[in-house]
Amino acid sequence: MEHMIGRNWGKALKLNKTLIHIDLSSNDFSSEACKFIGKRLKKNHTLYGVHMHGNACSVDSFGFF
Repeated sequence: MEHMIGRNWGKALKLNKTLIHIDLSSNDFSSEACKFIGKRLKKNHTLYGVHMHGNACSVDSFGFF
């Protein structure tokens, strides 16, 4: 179930062409879900801001999940 949440959010963010900011804070996403989301976000070039506080995500020095 948890991996499906990450895959679905990741797919939605990958395909998105209009959102410029999204706050997904405090959704209790697991590290596995965050990996799926982060992988798909690499394909998104329209988002300027993604807030993930309160989830099991980490950000590297380049700002990637």
